[in-house]
Amino acid sequence: TRFRILLPPADADRQAPRPTPRLGTVVDDAQGRGRVLVVDDEASVGNMIAESLRSAGFEVLLYSDAGDALARIERNPDDLDLIITDQTMPRMSGLELCTRVKALPQVIPLVRVTGYQDTARAKAIGVDHVLPKPFSVVDLLRIARELTSGAAGDAGFDGLPAYPPELAPDHRLDQSGF
Repeated sequence: TRFRILLPPADADRQAPRPTPRLGTVVDDAQGRGRVLVVDDEASVGNMIAESLRSAGFEVLLYSDAGDALARIERNPDDLDLIITDQTMPRMSGLELCTRVKALPQVIPLVRVTGYQDTARAKAIGVDHVLPKPFSVVDLLRIARELTSGAAGDAGFDGLPAYPPELAPDHRLDQSGF
């Protein structure tokens, strides 16, 4: 196989392009405020979400077990501003965790991260936003800022993130959760 790559000549007068932000870096000047509890049994995904939120100014509590997270939430729910949970986890699903949190007298915004397209059940129990996998850090931070500032309303169910047609995920084919 032979590849031929044609690039335009470099223009010395042009400004250097802005570097693209690394995963987990703040992509705008708006800083997040508040304490976010993240629940994901997959360490790499949980760490990516937590690090992205921390770099945006949020304080993050990270749990890999939904039962442990629920015990923490029940112990002291008043100091949490947002809960972000994966859907598919052993012993307790994200939907079950959300149902149990919604039964508490405190109102804590909930984001459920999932590779499935079942937003109706989540909306029915009061989940504030369903973030479909794969998701961008920009979308994650936008949603976290909206929900912790109280400006989101029902925005999480108006539609999925806009992908160019050739890059749109086809969740019918990939049920692995990503």
